[in-house]
Amino acid sequence: YFKDPSEIEGKEPLMTLVSGTVITKKNTRQPVIVSRNQAVSIVSRHGHIMVRADGVAKSNGSLNESIKVLNSSSKKVIDAVVVNSSTVE
Repeated sequence: YFKDPSEIEGKEPLMTLVSGTVITKKNTRQPVIVSRNQAVSIVSRHGHIMVRADGVAKSNGSLNESIKVLNSSSKKVIDAVVVNSSTVE
């Protein structure tokens, strides 16, 4: 459970919570910022080189969460980390 109210700030419940329910890390999560089938930019970095490609999210994702993304040009599904509401890396 959370001892400090600031620990739960910005989180959303995974299910309906009735009065008296103890709020824990298991029944809360970060808000979804990338939705399934949403167009996203795929960014890959290696040293000073950065490559950007278009893709489609194959699942919902929260900030810093790993999701599957379909690369639109190669048609390959890759694992990527959500960076913001329109970019994965």
